[in-house]
Amino acid sequence: MIIEKYIVQDMAEAFEKGKASLGEDAILLTQKLVRQRGIKGFFVPKRLEVTMAVENRPPQREAQRRQLLQRQGQKQDQMSLKEVQSMTGGGQESVLPQKLALQREAGMGAGTDPGMDAGLVKELETIEHYRRYCVVNRLDQMTDSKLKELMVNHFIREILETIDYSGLTACTAVAFLGSTGVGKTTTIAKIAAQAKLNELRRVGLITMDTYRIGAVEQLKKYADIMDLPMMTVMTPAEMKPAYQKLKKSCDLVLIDTLGTSYRNQAQIEDIRRYLNEIEDLCKVVVLPATLELEIFEKTLEAYRALGIDRTILTKLDEMDSQSRLFSYVRRLEEPLAYVTTGQNVPDDLLRASAGAILSYLHEERDYV
Repeated sequence: MIIEKYIVQDMAEAFEKGKASLGEDAILLTQKLVRQRGIKGFFVPKRLEVTMAVENRPPQREAQRRQLLQRQGQKQDQMSLKEVQSMTGGGQESVLPQKLALQREAGMGAGTDPGMDAGLVKELETIEHYRRYCVVNRLDQMTDSKLKELMVNHFIREILETIDYSGLTACTAVAFLGSTGVGKTTTIAKIAAQAKLNELRRVGLITMDTYRIGAVEQLKKYADIMDLPMMTVMTPAEMKPAYQKLKKSCDLVLIDTLGTSYRNQAQIEDIRRYLNEIEDLCKVVVLPATLELEIFEKTLEAYRALGIDRTILTKLDEMDSQSRLFSYVRRLEEPLAYVTTGQNVPDDLLRASAGAILSYLHEERDYV
C-alpha cells in the first residue's frame, strides 16, 4: 500500500493532489485541521492535513496525470466534492447514484467481508452519506479487506465524533433513572468508587428504590465497602432533608431511583415528585445495550418527560451484535456520559468517547 500525506487549503485541493499523485483509485484515510509550525502559526488560519492511499499502485506520471484530470471532469457517475460532503435532509429526495443502487441489488455492498459485523454494515447502509462515501472511494471494488475495514472505521469515527459526550464532573447531585434490571445500582457503585478514588470527591448515596427486594441492601453493601454515607427515603417529603444532610459533608450525591418500565407513566410521575425536591439536579437515564431498538426509543421518550441531562449505556459485554451500540448512540439527543462493560466495580466503567465506542465496535482493538 502507498500512503501519502498532504497539507492543503480544502478537500478539493486534497482530492486533486491525491488523484494526480496516486491515481484514480486513491482513497481518503484521514483528515484533520493543523496549525503551521512556529509562532506564525497562531496568526494564520489552520490548514487541512489529509492522508490518502492506494493499493500497491505506482504514482501516475505527469502525462498520465493530465489525462486523468481530463477524464475526471467527464465522468458522469463521479459525484462532486460538495455532494460527497453534504447529507440529505429528512424530506429531501435521495440522490444515491444509479450505479450504487445496482450494486446493492447484486449484493456488492461495501461491508460484505466476513470479518465485518453484518448488522453494523446494514445500519451503515441506512445512512445516505455512507452510501455516497462507498461510491466515491470504490469500496465495492476494493480487494484489500484490511484497507476496506480501515475505510469503514474512518467513516464510523466521523459519525461518532459528531455525538455529544459529557461526564458528570460538574454535577453535585445526580439521579439515575431506568427500568428494573438495567444496572442502575451497580453503575452508581462504579461511579461512586471512581469519583472517590480517582477524583477525591466526597460521595454520598440516596436510595428511593424500596420496591425491589434487596435493592436497598445491595447499595448499602457498596456504601459500607467504600465507607460512604447513605440514606433511604420513603416519600417525596423526605428527599430534600436527606439531600441537605448529605450535602453538608459531600460534594457529590448519587440517587438510586425506582426501577420503572416506560409503560408505567404513574410511577414515572411519582419519581418526578421525588426529584422536584432537589434543585440543580442532573438526571441520567440508564439504558442497557441489550434492548430492542423500538424499546430503547420508547424508554428514552418516556423518561424525557422528566428532563434528561445525560445517558449511560450498560451491558456492552452482553450485546449480541456490534451494530446495537452504533444504532443506540446515533439516536441519542442527550450527551452520553459512560458505558459499562461488565459487573466489576469500579473497573468496568468507561468514560464515553468516540474512541471507547470504536474499541467495542471492533472487538476492543485500540482505536483511541
